[in-house]
Amino acid sequence: MSTTFWGRVQLAAIALLTVIIVLVLVLLLLWNNRPDYWTHNRQLLASDNATLQQLAGGLEQRTLRDLSGTPEDTSTTRTLHLSFDEVNAWINVKLEDYLANRNIRLPRQIRHPMVAGKPGRMIVAFEYESGSVSQVMSFELEPVFSQDRRQFQVKLRKARAGALPLPIRTLRNQVAKQSPQAASQLDELFDAMENRWMEAVQNHPGDARMNLRLTNIVIDEQGLELTLQSEPRPPKESSNPAPSTEPAS
Repeated sequence: MSTTFWGRVQLAAIALLTVIIVLVLVLLLLWNNRPDYWTHNRQLLASDNATLQQLAGGLEQRTLRDLSGTPEDTSTTRTLHLSFDEVNAWINVKLEDYLANRNIRLPRQIRHPMVAGKPGRMIVAFEYESGSVSQVMSFELEPVFSQDRRQFQVKLRKARAGALPLPIRTLRNQVAKQSPQAASQLDELFDAMENRWMEAVQNHPGDARMNLRLTNIVIDEQGLELTLQSEPRPPKESSNPAPSTEPAS
């Protein structure tokens, strides 16, 4: 009877160990998972530099043309169609210089930033390297517009490490271990995303009297559709003080 009992204990221990090994392997596979959009983007960036430059340059030229319109176009609405392949080509060949001109540098741990999409949400992803650890981090963002469409918020809906959900607090604590300053900036970013309304307004390239305001974003797997509405540009405030209306004493 004792032999039978210990035999069952050994079988149970072996079964439990097998389950643990399988779970660890599954978690490792999920942790090291590379999403399809990541694989597609890496294949795109393997193209020759001339192709990437052509995609990025074409995006800039078409965007300027679509925003400017033509003299015959009296519409107050502009619509931009941006494919993620074009945007990611631009990120690859132009982003570093764009940020450098604004005295901004990405942390050295972040490599290969990219964007992708699913209905209603944009995915921002990058490879995070720290020591011997290399992981694809992804963040699902949802734009939410105010009722009058003049302002919007960007809500963080999901964060993942590979295919595993990543709690935001865990992410923040890991960043803090590497850089307290970066953690503080991350806190400010999360606060802005949750609590502050933003607006995107730029000069109308085809009409010096007007501005263009972002009023809608449509996202799918292929790219973005941005809607911008023209509005009169506010007069510049004078740097000189307004003349006093009080009588001289």
